[in-house]
Amino acid sequence: MITKIIGKLRFYFAIFLLRLAVTINNAALAASVMAWVAWRAVPESPLPAGRTWPRVLCIGRTIFVDDVKAMAKYSGQIEYVVVHLQYFDQIFRHFFTQETRGLVGENNYHLSPPDLEGKVRYAEFLRRLLPHLRLKFGIQAVLSGNFNYSIQQELCRVSEYWGIPFIVLHKEGMDIFRDSIASLYGTQRFTGRKALFYNERIRKDFLQIKLPGLTEDNSVAVGIPRLDSYFVRRYEPPQKKQITLFTIDPSSYFTYLMNDKQKFAAIGERTGEYYRVVMEFALRHPEFRVVIKTKAAKAIYKAFSESANAQFGDYQFRQPFRSDPRFPGDHQLQFHDSHRGDAHRPAGHHFGFSRSNPRATVGLFWKPSGTGELREDIARSREFAAPSGKARPPRGG
Repeated sequence: MITKIIGKLRFYFAIFLLRLAVTINNAALAASVMAWVAWRAVPESPLPAGRTWPRVLCIGRTIFVDDVKAMAKYSGQIEYVVVHLQYFDQIFRHFFTQETRGLVGENNYHLSPPDLEGKVRYAEFLRRLLPHLRLKFGIQAVLSGNFNYSIQQELCRVSEYWGIPFIVLHKEGMDIFRDSIASLYGTQRFTGRKALFYNERIRKDFLQIKLPGLTEDNSVAVGIPRLDSYFVRRYEPPQKKQITLFTIDPSSYFTYLMNDKQKFAAIGERTGEYYRVVMEFALRHPEFRVVIKTKAAKAIYKAFSESANAQFGDYQFRQPFRSDPRFPGDHQLQFHDSHRGDAHRPAGHHFGFSRSNPRATVGLFWKPSGTGELREDIARSREFAAPSGKARPPRGG
């Protein structure tokens, strides 16, 4: 709790200093604040004395930073300095009024005049800020997790102005959008040096809609860096009697059906039913450890836990005092006997709830229609067990 409070105070103080720096037009102070809040993802392999890793400045975002950590760990060739997007956003907001801010959203940024006063002033501040960041961090490139953030449109141009390549590892999937890709991205453009995509399908989709600035030559499919942790453990025997369920949020993954209220409601009901089956299995089979993993967003985590509590009146989800040490950063919940009125956990029941670490998995997925079918799938899990032996070496970032 104390660590969390200190972290919050540090954040708000940094925001205050950053706003002050922009108000007094002091790019050096802004760079110092960013250096104070930045954190690093460093390769684990040692370097010869006197040498340093090439450094890349990353615009931090949830999930994207998991890719950054994976690239540092499994590629082992680059050090990443991460400054969260929200700090750049504080600078960006300063240069736009309430009225002009509506002209520089993700979908209309390139529709507004390039000589809009806010754009010009923001770019000028960045032009003075970036040399300070390069001096403090020793960066050789800038990396972002998306190409449409409003705050980075001018940052991209300024980076290229100073000869610093601006690279985008596009962290978004495409299948959920289907035929609406052109309408979603039609007003946007790619202004960086290189675009990296998770797979060839996504890259081809963007090339097909002829996104301005994106070409065959400046785009490439590279895979999903954070999934390398699965490949490392691919040939490890799965943990005995553990199930991990990866959840989805229908409102995020079925946006193309939102206008069809009947289908959208049916998807929500079916999703809830599927989760209920897994929870019932956990209650009936205390010998299994069941982990349910959501996205890290607090709203999704809260909504799921509240829904679970509502469906199981005799049990409640409670946050344990510490996470599983094997999965640093995990958030797990356990069943709690509400009738006892104390911290008693029913003997043998361990129902984990994870919303953070991507390695909290056994690597197998089941799609049961009921607890009986789920039981059968688990019984057959040995058929899919990985061969014995050491884990395969990582693929690289």
